[in-house]
Amino acid sequence: MYKKRGEYTSFDEYVKFKTGYSLNDLNLNKTFKLRNIQRIADAIMHHIHADNYIVVYADYDADGIDSAVQFESLLTELGAKKLFVYVPRRFSDGYGIKQSFVSRLKSMSKGLLITVDNGISAIDEIKAARSYGWDVIIMDHHLGAEGDNGIVVPRANIILDPECIAEGNDFTKYCGAGLTYKLGEEMLGTSDLLSQMSAFAAIGTVCDAVEMTGDNRQIVKSGLTAMNTGKTTMGLRKLIDVADLTGHVTSSDLAFQIGPMLNAMARVYDQGGASAKQALLCNDEELCIKAAAQIKSVNDYRKQITKEAIEKVNVDATDAINFIQVDASEGLLGLIAAKLQESTGKPTFVYAEAANGVCKGSARSDSEGTNNIKEMLDSCRKSLLGYGGHAGAAGFSFDKALVDSIHKSLSSYPIKPVPSHELYDLEYKAQDLPSVFTEFDSAEPFGHGFESPTIKVICHFNQPEYWHALGKDGSHIRFDLPNGISAIAFGMKEQYMKDKTPKDIALIGELNWNWYKGQKKPQVLVQEIEKL
Repeated sequence: MYKKRGEYTSFDEYVKFKTGYSLNDLNLNKTFKLRNIQRIADAIMHHIHADNYIVVYADYDADGIDSAVQFESLLTELGAKKLFVYVPRRFSDGYGIKQSFVSRLKSMSKGLLITVDNGISAIDEIKAARSYGWDVIIMDHHLGAEGDNGIVVPRANIILDPECIAEGNDFTKYCGAGLTYKLGEEMLGTSDLLSQMSAFAAIGTVCDAVEMTGDNRQIVKSGLTAMNTGKTTMGLRKLIDVADLTGHVTSSDLAFQIGPMLNAMARVYDQGGASAKQALLCNDEELCIKAAAQIKSVNDYRKQITKEAIEKVNVDATDAINFIQVDASEGLLGLIAAKLQESTGKPTFVYAEAANGVCKGSARSDSEGTNNIKEMLDSCRKSLLGYGGHAGAAGFSFDKALVDSIHKSLSSYPIKPVPSHELYDLEYKAQDLPSVFTEFDSAEPFGHGFESPTIKVICHFNQPEYWHALGKDGSHIRFDLPNGISAIAFGMKEQYMKDKTPKDIALIGELNWNWYKGQKKPQVLVQEIEKL
Protein backbone atom coordinates (compact mmCIF):
# COMPACT_ATOMS: atom_id res chain seq x y z
CA MET A 1 0.00 0.00 0.00
CA TYR A 2 1.42 3.36 -1.05
CA LYS A 3 1.66 6.09 1.61
CA LYS A 4 1.45 9.87 1.26
CA ARG A 5 4.80 11.64 1.25
CA GLY A 6 5.21 15.14 2.68
CA GLU A 7 2.69 17.64 4.01
CA TYR A 8 2.07 19.39 0.69
CA THR A 9 -1.46 19.01 -0.67
CA SER A 10 -1.25 20.93 -3.97
CA PHE A 11 1.17 20.98 -6.87
CA ASP A 12 2.14 24.57 -6.04
CA GLU A 13 3.05 23.48 -2.50
CA TYR A 14 5.03 20.56 -3.92
CA VAL A 15 6.97 22.91 -6.21
CA LYS A 16 7.75 25.28 -3.35
CA PHE A 17 8.85 22.38 -1.12
CA LYS A 18 11.25 21.11 -3.80
CA THR A 19 12.60 24.36 -5.25
CA GLY A 20 11.86 27.14 -2.78
CA TYR A 21 9.80 28.95 -5.42
CA SER A 22 6.08 29.12 -6.09
CA LEU A 23 4.86 27.77 -9.43
CA ASN A 24 4.36 31.32 -10.75
CA ASP A 25 7.92 32.31 -9.86
CA LEU A 26 9.58 29.06 -10.93
CA ASN A 27 10.35 30.03 -14.52
CA LEU A 28 11.24 33.69 -14.05
CA ASN A 29 14.62 34.35 -15.64
CA LYS A 30 17.23 35.08 -13.02
CA THR A 31 20.89 36.01 -13.18
CA PHE A 32 23.28 33.66 -11.38
CA LYS A 33 26.83 34.88 -10.92
CA LEU A 34 29.95 32.77 -10.54
CA ARG A 35 32.91 34.08 -8.59
CA ASN A 36 35.78 33.34 -10.98
CA ILE A 37 34.07 33.19 -14.36
CA GLN A 38 35.35 36.60 -15.53
CA ARG A 39 38.90 35.75 -14.47
CA ILE A 40 38.72 32.51 -16.48
CA ALA A 41 37.41 34.35 -19.54
CA ASP A 42 40.21 36.92 -19.28
CA ALA A 43 42.88 34.22 -18.88
CA ILE A 44 41.63 32.34 -21.94
CA MET A 45 41.60 35.48 -24.09
CA HIS A 46 45.13 36.32 -22.91
CA HIS A 47 46.41 32.95 -24.12
CA ILE A 48 44.46 33.16 -27.39
CA HIS A 49 45.92 36.60 -28.16
CA ALA A 50 49.40 35.34 -27.25
CA ASP A 51 48.89 32.40 -29.65
CA ASN A 52 49.72 29.95 -26.85
CA TYR A 53 48.72 26.34 -26.60
CA ILE A 54 45.40 25.74 -24.85
CA VAL A 55 44.85 22.17 -23.66
CA VAL A 56 41.46 21.10 -22.28
CA TYR A 57 41.29 17.82 -20.34
CA ALA A 58 37.72 16.55 -19.93
CA ASP A 59 36.10 13.26 -18.86
CA TYR A 60 34.73 10.30 -20.81
CA ASP A 61 31.14 10.32 -19.51
CA ALA A 62 28.20 12.29 -20.93
CA ASP A 63 29.04 15.33 -18.80
CA GLY A 64 32.68 15.28 -19.84
CA ILE A 65 31.90 14.65 -23.50
CA ASP A 66 29.39 17.52 -23.58
CA SER A 67 31.88 19.79 -21.83
CA ALA A 68 34.52 18.91 -24.42
CA VAL A 69 32.15 19.58 -27.33
CA GLN A 70 31.33 23.00 -25.91
CA PHE A 71 34.96 23.91 -25.26
CA GLU A 72 36.04 22.93 -28.75
CA SER A 73 33.22 24.96 -30.31
CA LEU A 74 33.68 27.98 -28.01
CA LEU A 75 37.47 28.32 -28.19
CA THR A 76 37.53 27.73 -31.94
CA GLU A 77 34.93 30.47 -32.34
CA LEU A 78 37.04 32.80 -30.20
CA GLY A 79 40.09 32.25 -32.40
CA ALA A 80 42.21 29.68 -30.57
CA LYS A 81 44.71 28.28 -33.09
CA LYS A 82 46.68 25.87 -30.89
CA LEU A 83 43.77 24.08 -29.26
CA PHE A 84 43.76 20.49 -28.06
CA VAL A 85 40.59 19.16 -26.37
CA TYR A 86 41.20 15.72 -24.90
CA VAL A 87 38.57 13.19 -23.86
CA PRO A 88 40.50 10.47 -21.99
CA ARG A 89 40.37 6.76 -22.71
CA ARG A 90 38.31 5.09 -20.02
CA PHE A 91 40.44 1.99 -19.54
CA SER A 92 43.91 3.22 -20.53
CA ASP A 93 43.77 6.65 -18.87
CA GLY A 94 41.13 6.24 -16.19
CA TYR A 95 39.27 9.08 -14.52
CA GLY A 96 40.99 12.40 -13.98
CA ILE A 97 44.15 13.96 -15.38
CA LYS A 98 47.26 11.86 -14.80
CA GLN A 99 51.00 12.57 -14.55
CA SER A 100 51.58 10.67 -17.78
CA PHE A 101 49.46 13.24 -19.61
CA VAL A 102 50.84 16.25 -17.76
CA SER A 103 54.39 15.17 -18.58
CA ARG A 104 53.65 15.81 -22.27
CA LEU A 105 53.28 19.51 -21.49
CA LYS A 106 56.93 19.72 -20.45
CA SER A 107 58.11 19.44 -24.05
CA MET A 108 55.63 22.04 -25.32
CA SER A 109 55.92 25.79 -25.09
CA LYS A 110 54.12 27.30 -22.14
CA GLY A 111 50.36 27.61 -22.36
CA LEU A 112 47.07 27.11 -20.57
CA LEU A 113 45.76 23.82 -19.18
CA ILE A 114 42.04 23.61 -18.36
CA THR A 115 40.55 20.63 -16.58
CA VAL A 116 36.77 20.30 -16.80
CA ASP A 117 34.63 17.79 -14.88
CA ASN A 118 37.82 16.69 -13.11
CA GLY A 119 40.95 18.15 -11.57
CA ILE A 120 39.90 19.19 -8.06
CA SER A 121 41.68 16.13 -6.60
CA ALA A 122 44.73 16.27 -8.90
CA ILE A 123 47.13 17.81 -6.37
CA ASP A 124 50.40 16.44 -7.76
CA GLU A 125 49.39 16.67 -11.41
CA ILE A 126 48.50 20.36 -11.19
CA LYS A 127 51.69 21.05 -9.24
CA ALA A 128 53.69 19.43 -12.04
CA ALA A 129 51.93 21.41 -14.76
CA ARG A 130 52.63 24.65 -12.90
CA SER A 131 56.29 23.67 -12.52
CA TYR A 132 56.53 23.37 -16.32
CA GLY A 133 55.42 26.98 -16.62
CA TRP A 134 51.82 26.33 -17.58
CA ASP A 135 48.86 28.25 -16.23
CA VAL A 136 46.12 25.97 -14.90
CA ILE A 137 42.37 26.48 -14.60
CA ILE A 138 40.18 23.89 -12.85
CA MET A 139 36.47 23.81 -13.69
CA ASP A 140 35.02 20.95 -11.67
CA HIS A 141 31.98 20.13 -9.55
CA HIS A 142 33.33 17.32 -7.39
CA LEU A 143 34.55 17.52 -3.82
CA GLY A 144 38.25 17.90 -3.15
CA ALA A 145 40.52 15.22 -1.77
CA GLU A 146 40.17 14.51 1.93
CA GLY A 147 43.37 15.29 3.83
CA ASP A 148 44.29 14.87 7.47
CA ASN A 149 43.22 18.46 8.14
CA GLY A 150 40.20 18.64 5.85
CA ILE A 151 39.65 19.16 2.14
CA VAL A 152 42.79 19.78 0.07
CA VAL A 153 42.66 21.47 -3.35
CA PRO A 154 45.38 21.92 -5.99
CA ARG A 155 47.30 25.16 -6.35
CA ALA A 156 45.88 26.09 -9.72
CA ASN A 157 45.87 29.66 -11.01
CA ILE A 158 42.07 29.71 -10.94
CA ILE A 159 39.59 27.22 -9.49
CA LEU A 160 35.89 27.22 -10.33
CA ASP A 161 34.26 24.45 -8.32
CA PRO A 162 31.13 25.84 -6.64
CA GLU A 163 30.37 22.49 -5.02
CA CYS A 164 33.77 22.45 -3.29
CA ILE A 165 34.26 26.22 -2.88
CA ALA A 166 30.79 27.71 -2.60
CA GLU A 167 31.70 31.21 -1.43
CA GLY A 168 30.92 33.94 -3.96
CA ASN A 169 28.69 31.79 -6.16
CA ASP A 170 24.93 32.41 -6.45
CA PHE A 171 24.35 28.73 -7.34
CA THR A 172 26.55 25.73 -6.61
CA LYS A 173 24.98 22.64 -8.17
CA TYR A 174 26.34 22.83 -11.72
CA CYS A 175 27.92 19.91 -13.56
CA GLY A 176 30.99 20.32 -15.76
CA ALA A 177 28.93 20.97 -18.89
CA GLY A 178 26.88 23.55 -17.00
CA LEU A 179 30.02 25.41 -15.91
CA THR A 180 31.29 25.35 -19.49
CA TYR A 181 28.01 26.85 -20.66
CA LYS A 182 28.33 29.61 -18.03
CA LEU A 183 31.75 30.40 -19.48
CA GLY A 184 30.10 30.62 -22.89
CA GLU A 185 27.54 33.05 -21.47
CA GLU A 186 30.35 35.21 -20.16
CA MET A 187 32.38 35.18 -23.38
CA LEU A 188 29.69 35.15 -26.07
CA GLY A 189 26.58 36.84 -24.76
CA THR A 190 23.51 35.94 -26.81
CA SER A 191 24.48 34.08 -29.98
CA ASP A 192 23.65 31.05 -32.11
CA LEU A 193 26.68 29.25 -30.71
CA LEU A 194 25.52 29.82 -27.13
CA SER A 195 22.16 28.30 -28.06
CA GLN A 196 23.99 25.32 -29.51
CA MET A 197 26.09 25.02 -26.37
CA SER A 198 22.96 25.01 -24.21
CA ALA A 199 21.87 21.73 -25.80
CA PHE A 200 25.07 19.99 -24.68
CA ALA A 201 24.92 21.66 -21.27
CA ALA A 202 21.38 20.34 -20.85
CA ILE A 203 22.43 16.77 -21.63
CA GLY A 204 25.32 16.94 -19.17
CA THR A 205 23.16 18.52 -16.46
CA VAL A 206 20.44 15.89 -16.66
CA CYS A 207 22.73 12.90 -17.11
CA ASP A 208 25.10 13.81 -14.30
CA ALA A 209 22.10 13.96 -11.94
CA VAL A 210 22.88 17.37 -10.48
CA GLU A 211 19.91 19.16 -8.96
CA MET A 212 17.22 20.40 -11.33
CA THR A 213 16.87 23.64 -9.41
CA GLY A 214 18.12 27.21 -9.74
CA ASP A 215 20.26 27.96 -12.78
CA ASN A 216 20.25 24.34 -13.91
CA ARG A 217 16.55 24.67 -14.78
CA GLN A 218 17.29 27.64 -17.02
CA ILE A 219 20.16 25.83 -18.72
CA VAL A 220 18.06 22.71 -19.40
CA LYS A 221 15.05 24.71 -20.62
CA SER A 222 17.29 26.58 -23.07
CA GLY A 223 18.92 23.35 -24.19
CA LEU A 224 15.62 21.56 -24.79
CA THR A 225 14.40 24.52 -26.84
CA ALA A 226 17.58 24.38 -28.93
CA MET A 227 17.19 20.64 -29.52
CA ASN A 228 13.50 20.84 -30.37
CA THR A 229 14.04 23.68 -32.86
CA GLY A 230 17.06 22.05 -34.53
CA LYS A 231 19.56 24.65 -33.29
CA THR A 232 22.25 22.07 -32.58
CA THR A 233 25.10 20.41 -34.45
CA MET A 234 24.26 18.00 -37.22
CA GLY A 235 25.72 15.21 -35.11
CA LEU A 236 23.32 15.80 -32.23
CA ARG A 237 20.34 16.23 -34.55
CA LYS A 238 20.99 12.80 -36.08
CA LEU A 239 21.37 11.22 -32.64
CA ILE A 240 17.99 12.69 -31.69
CA ASP A 241 16.58 11.36 -34.99
CA VAL A 242 17.80 7.81 -34.36
CA ALA A 243 16.16 7.92 -30.93
CA ASP A 244 12.87 8.93 -32.61
CA LEU A 245 12.70 12.11 -30.51
CA THR A 246 12.84 14.83 -33.16
CA GLY A 247 10.81 17.86 -32.11
CA HIS A 248 9.78 16.58 -28.68
CA VAL A 249 12.88 15.91 -26.57
CA THR A 250 12.22 16.12 -22.81
CA SER A 251 14.49 16.03 -19.78
CA SER A 252 13.37 12.44 -19.24
CA ASP A 253 14.52 11.58 -22.78
CA LEU A 254 17.94 13.03 -22.03
CA ALA A 255 18.17 10.90 -18.88
CA PHE A 256 16.97 7.62 -20.35
CA GLN A 257 17.86 7.75 -24.05
CA ILE A 258 20.35 10.39 -25.23
CA GLY A 259 22.62 10.30 -22.16
CA PRO A 260 22.86 6.51 -21.94
CA MET A 261 23.77 6.33 -25.63
CA LEU A 262 26.69 8.73 -25.11
CA ASN A 263 27.79 7.02 -21.91
CA ALA A 264 27.67 3.61 -23.58
CA MET A 265 30.42 4.57 -26.00
CA ALA A 266 33.01 4.90 -23.23
CA ARG A 267 31.59 2.01 -21.22
CA VAL A 268 32.24 -0.38 -24.09
CA TYR A 269 35.22 1.13 -25.97
CA ASP A 270 38.43 2.59 -24.59
CA GLN A 271 38.29 5.63 -26.89
CA GLY A 272 34.50 5.69 -27.05
CA GLY A 273 34.20 9.06 -25.33
CA ALA A 274 36.46 10.71 -27.89
CA SER A 275 34.52 9.06 -30.72
CA ALA A 276 31.24 10.36 -29.26
CA LYS A 277 32.70 13.87 -29.09
CA GLN A 278 33.69 13.75 -32.74
CA ALA A 279 30.27 12.41 -33.73
CA LEU A 280 28.51 15.28 -31.94
CA LEU A 281 30.75 17.86 -33.59
CA CYS A 282 30.39 16.34 -37.06
CA ASN A 283 28.53 18.39 -39.69
CA ASP A 284 28.69 15.93 -42.60
CA GLU A 285 25.15 14.53 -42.85
CA GLU A 286 26.09 11.10 -44.21
CA LEU A 287 28.80 10.58 -41.61
CA CYS A 288 26.48 11.82 -38.85
CA ILE A 289 23.77 9.32 -39.81
CA LYS A 290 26.28 6.46 -39.67
CA ALA A 291 27.75 7.64 -36.37
CA ALA A 292 24.31 7.98 -34.75
CA ALA A 293 23.35 4.47 -35.84
CA GLN A 294 26.60 3.11 -34.42
CA ILE A 295 26.11 4.89 -31.08
CA LYS A 296 22.61 3.44 -30.78
CA SER A 297 23.92 -0.04 -31.64
CA VAL A 298 26.66 0.23 -29.00
CA ASN A 299 24.06 1.19 -26.38
CA ASP A 300 21.89 -1.81 -27.31
CA TYR A 301 24.93 -4.05 -26.87
CA ARG A 302 25.73 -2.36 -23.54
CA LYS A 303 22.23 -3.14 -22.26
CA GLN A 304 22.59 -6.81 -23.13
CA ILE A 305 25.98 -7.38 -21.51
CA THR A 306 24.93 -5.44 -18.41
CA LYS A 307 21.87 -7.66 -18.03
CA GLU A 308 24.01 -10.78 -18.37
CA ALA A 309 26.52 -9.54 -15.76
CA ILE A 310 23.81 -8.76 -13.20
CA GLU A 311 22.24 -12.19 -13.62
CA LYS A 312 25.50 -13.75 -12.38
CA VAL A 313 25.67 -11.71 -9.16
CA ASN A 314 25.01 -13.30 -5.75
CA VAL A 315 23.90 -10.84 -3.06
CA ASP A 316 24.48 -11.49 0.66
CA ALA A 317 21.17 -10.51 2.25
CA THR A 318 22.71 -10.47 5.75
CA ASP A 319 25.25 -7.74 4.92
CA ALA A 320 24.29 -4.12 5.72
CA ILE A 321 25.88 -3.07 2.41
CA ASN A 322 26.52 -4.70 -0.92
CA PHE A 323 30.27 -5.17 -1.43
CA ILE A 324 30.52 -7.44 -4.43
CA GLN A 325 33.11 -8.52 -6.97
CA VAL A 326 31.61 -8.87 -10.44
CA ASP A 327 32.77 -10.35 -13.71
CA ALA A 328 32.29 -7.30 -15.89
CA SER A 329 34.10 -4.57 -17.74
CA GLU A 330 35.12 -1.53 -15.70
CA GLY A 331 32.80 0.56 -17.83
CA LEU A 332 29.73 -1.35 -16.64
CA LEU A 333 30.41 -1.14 -12.91
CA GLY A 334 28.40 2.03 -12.34
CA LEU A 335 25.35 0.59 -14.08
CA ILE A 336 25.59 -2.68 -12.17
CA ALA A 337 25.99 -0.83 -8.87
CA ALA A 338 22.92 1.29 -9.61
CA LYS A 339 20.80 -1.73 -10.54
CA LEU A 340 21.86 -3.72 -7.47
CA GLN A 341 21.27 -0.75 -5.20
CA GLU A 342 17.81 -0.30 -6.64
CA SER A 343 16.88 -3.97 -6.27
CA THR A 344 18.28 -4.41 -2.75
CA GLY A 345 17.75 -0.97 -1.23
CA LYS A 346 21.27 -0.92 0.28
CA PRO A 347 24.44 1.14 -0.27
CA THR A 348 26.27 -0.76 -3.00
CA PHE A 349 29.95 -1.14 -3.90
CA VAL A 350 30.84 -3.31 -6.87
CA TYR A 351 34.34 -3.92 -8.16
CA ALA A 352 36.21 -5.90 -10.78
CA GLU A 353 39.83 -6.99 -10.82
CA ALA A 354 41.93 -5.11 -13.35
CA ALA A 355 45.63 -5.64 -14.04
CA ASN A 356 48.40 -6.31 -11.52
CA GLY A 357 46.09 -7.06 -8.60
CA VAL A 358 44.37 -3.68 -8.72
CA CYS A 359 40.60 -3.60 -8.30
CA LYS A 360 38.43 -0.81 -9.66
CA GLY A 361 34.93 -0.17 -8.43
CA SER A 362 31.83 1.98 -8.45
CA ALA A 363 29.45 2.82 -5.62
CA ARG A 364 25.86 4.02 -5.28
CA SER A 365 23.94 5.16 -2.20
CA ASP A 366 20.38 4.21 -1.30
CA SER A 367 19.87 7.72 0.09
CA GLU A 368 22.30 10.61 -0.43
CA GLY A 369 21.07 12.40 2.67
CA THR A 370 21.23 9.32 4.89
CA ASN A 371 24.08 7.05 3.78
CA ASN A 372 26.77 9.20 2.19
CA ILE A 373 28.95 7.18 -0.19
CA LYS A 374 31.73 9.78 -0.23
CA GLU A 375 31.90 9.76 3.58
CA MET A 376 32.00 5.97 3.58
CA LEU A 377 35.00 5.99 1.25
CA ASP A 378 36.62 8.79 3.27
CA SER A 379 36.65 6.41 6.24
CA CYS A 380 39.02 4.03 4.45
CA ARG A 381 40.87 6.48 2.19
CA LYS A 382 44.31 5.36 3.42
CA SER A 383 43.59 1.85 2.13
CA LEU A 384 42.46 3.06 -1.29
CA LEU A 385 44.65 3.79 -4.29
CA GLY A 386 42.23 6.49 -5.33
CA TYR A 387 38.60 7.55 -5.12
CA GLY A 388 36.27 10.42 -5.87
CA GLY A 389 32.64 11.36 -6.19
CA HIS A 390 29.82 12.69 -4.07
CA ALA A 391 27.14 11.61 -1.60
CA GLY A 392 25.19 9.51 -4.06
CA ALA A 393 27.82 8.00 -6.36
CA ALA A 394 31.57 7.49 -6.47
CA GLY A 395 34.40 5.55 -8.04
CA PHE A 396 37.31 3.91 -6.22
CA SER A 397 40.31 1.62 -6.66
CA PHE A 398 42.36 -0.53 -4.28
CA ASP A 399 44.91 -3.31 -4.01
CA LYS A 400 43.13 -6.67 -3.98
CA ALA A 401 45.13 -7.72 -0.91
CA LEU A 402 43.17 -5.14 1.10
CA VAL A 403 39.72 -6.24 -0.01
CA ASP A 404 38.67 -7.67 3.37
CA SER A 405 39.85 -4.68 5.42
CA ILE A 406 38.12 -2.26 3.06
CA HIS A 407 34.90 -4.24 3.25
CA LYS A 408 35.12 -4.23 7.04
CA SER A 409 35.76 -0.49 7.14
CA LEU A 410 32.83 0.31 4.84
CA SER A 411 30.54 -1.97 6.83
CA SER A 412 31.43 -0.14 10.05
CA TYR A 413 29.80 3.04 8.75
CA PRO A 414 26.58 3.68 10.72
CA ILE A 415 24.14 2.63 8.03
CA LYS A 416 20.65 4.01 8.55
CA PRO A 417 17.87 1.93 6.96
CA VAL A 418 15.82 3.87 4.44
CA PRO A 419 12.05 3.23 4.66
CA SER A 420 11.13 0.72 1.97
CA HIS A 421 7.42 1.48 1.68
CA GLU A 422 6.30 3.12 -1.55
CA LEU A 423 5.24 6.76 -1.51
CA TYR A 424 3.12 9.10 -3.61
CA ASP A 425 3.14 12.89 -3.59
CA LEU A 426 -0.26 14.18 -4.66
CA GLU A 427 -3.80 12.86 -5.03
CA TYR A 428 -6.27 13.75 -7.81
CA LYS A 429 -9.64 12.69 -9.15
CA ALA A 430 -9.49 11.18 -12.63
CA GLN A 431 -11.73 13.91 -14.11
CA ASP A 432 -9.32 16.63 -12.91
CA LEU A 433 -6.29 15.32 -14.83
CA PRO A 434 -6.44 17.72 -17.84
CA SER A 435 -5.72 20.73 -15.62
CA VAL A 436 -3.07 18.70 -13.80
CA PHE A 437 -1.25 18.03 -17.10
CA THR A 438 -1.29 21.77 -17.81
CA GLU A 439 0.19 22.55 -14.39
CA PHE A 440 2.87 19.88 -14.67
CA ASP A 441 3.84 21.05 -18.17
CA SER A 442 4.38 24.56 -16.87
CA ALA A 443 6.88 23.24 -14.32
CA GLU A 444 9.09 21.28 -16.74
CA PRO A 445 11.90 20.36 -16.77
CA PHE A 446 11.85 17.84 -13.95
CA GLY A 447 14.99 16.08 -12.78
CA HIS A 448 17.15 15.19 -9.79
CA GLY A 449 15.92 17.05 -6.71
CA PHE A 450 12.78 18.18 -8.52
CA GLU A 451 11.30 14.93 -9.71
CA SER A 452 7.99 14.63 -11.51
CA PRO A 453 5.52 13.91 -8.70
CA THR A 454 4.18 10.43 -8.15
CA ILE A 455 0.40 10.83 -8.16
CA LYS A 456 -2.57 8.86 -6.88
CA VAL A 457 -5.53 8.99 -9.28
CA ILE A 458 -8.92 8.10 -7.80
CA CYS A 459 -11.06 6.29 -10.39
CA HIS A 460 -14.73 5.24 -10.24
CA PHE A 461 -15.55 3.59 -13.55
CA ASN A 462 -19.20 3.42 -14.67
CA GLN A 463 -18.87 2.42 -18.32
CA PRO A 464 -18.94 -1.32 -19.17
CA GLU A 465 -15.67 -1.27 -21.13
CA TYR A 466 -13.17 0.76 -19.16
CA TRP A 467 -10.05 -1.36 -19.59
CA HIS A 468 -8.39 -3.29 -22.42
CA ALA A 469 -5.61 -5.86 -22.59
CA LEU A 470 -2.47 -4.78 -24.46
CA GLY A 471 0.69 -6.44 -25.73
CA LYS A 472 1.37 -9.57 -27.74
CA ASP A 473 0.65 -11.75 -24.73
CA GLY A 474 -2.11 -9.50 -23.38
CA SER A 475 -0.31 -8.97 -20.07
CA HIS A 476 -0.66 -5.18 -20.01
CA ILE A 477 -3.70 -2.99 -19.35
CA ARG A 478 -4.98 0.29 -20.73
CA PHE A 479 -7.56 2.09 -18.59
CA ASP A 480 -9.78 4.65 -20.36
CA LEU A 481 -9.99 7.69 -18.10
CA PRO A 482 -12.20 10.76 -18.69
CA ASN A 483 -11.27 13.40 -21.31
CA GLY A 484 -9.42 10.94 -23.57
CA ILE A 485 -6.63 10.22 -21.10
CA SER A 486 -5.23 6.69 -20.94
CA ALA A 487 -3.52 4.93 -18.04
CA ILE A 488 -1.07 2.19 -18.99
CA ALA A 489 -0.26 -0.58 -16.49
CA PHE A 490 2.53 -2.81 -17.77
CA GLY A 491 2.44 -6.45 -16.65
CA MET A 492 -0.50 -5.95 -14.28
CA LYS A 493 -3.35 -7.77 -16.03
CA GLU A 494 -2.94 -11.06 -14.17
CA GLN A 495 -3.12 -9.45 -10.74
CA TYR A 496 -6.02 -7.21 -11.79
CA MET A 497 -7.95 -10.27 -12.96
CA LYS A 498 -7.27 -12.01 -9.63
CA ASP A 499 -8.75 -8.98 -7.89
CA LYS A 500 -11.91 -9.44 -10.05
CA THR A 501 -11.36 -6.26 -12.09
CA PRO A 502 -12.66 -3.73 -9.54
CA LYS A 503 -14.16 -0.47 -10.86
CA ASP A 504 -13.30 1.63 -7.81
CA ILE A 505 -9.52 1.85 -7.82
CA ALA A 506 -6.59 4.15 -7.26
CA LEU A 507 -3.88 4.25 -9.92
CA ILE A 508 -0.43 5.17 -8.61
CA GLY A 509 2.01 6.48 -11.21
CA GLU A 510 3.35 9.43 -13.16
CA LEU A 511 1.98 11.68 -15.89
CA ASN A 512 3.50 11.19 -19.33
CA TRP A 513 3.03 12.31 -22.92
CA ASN A 514 2.85 9.53 -25.52
CA TRP A 515 4.21 10.75 -28.87
CA TYR A 516 3.18 9.01 -32.08
CA LYS A 517 3.67 10.34 -35.61
CA GLY A 518 4.19 13.87 -34.36
CA GLN A 519 1.09 13.87 -32.16
CA LYS A 520 1.06 13.68 -28.40
CA LYS A 521 -1.54 12.17 -26.11
CA PRO A 522 -1.72 12.43 -22.31
CA GLN A 523 -1.34 9.26 -20.31
CA VAL A 524 -0.59 7.95 -16.85
CA LEU A 525 2.18 5.38 -16.47
CA VAL A 526 0.89 3.14 -13.68
CA GLN A 527 3.15 1.70 -11.00
CA GLU A 528 0.46 0.15 -8.80
CA ILE A 529 -3.29 -0.54 -8.78
CA GLU A 530 -5.05 -0.35 -5.42
CA LYS A 531 -8.62 -1.34 -4.66
CA LEU A 532 -10.62 1.35 -2.86
